[in-house]
Amino acid sequence: MASSVRRQLQLQGSPRPAPLTVSMNSSKIKKQLLPNRQKSYPVVIHLKSPDIIHVTPEEFRVLVQRLTGKPAQTTE
Repeated sequence: MASSVRRQLQLQGSPRPAPLTVSMNSSKIKKQLLPNRQKSYPVVIHLKSPDIIHVTPEEFRVLVQRLTGKPAQTTE
C-alpha cells in the first residue's frame, strides 16, 4: 500500500523534489528595542463632547437602529 501512495505522490512521472530545509547559517530576525522609548498609544481628540443618552434595556435596540439609520423592526 505504501508503494501505491508513493506512485500517486509523483508529479507527472518525475520523483518528488527534496523537502525544503533551513540553512544552518540562518538566524531569526528580531526587532531591536530602542532604549528610553516608551510605548505610544493613540490619542483620541473629541471635536465635541460625546452625547450621553440614558435608555432602558428594552429601548436600546430601537435607539441604536434610529441612530444608525436602520428602520426599527417591530416584534409582534
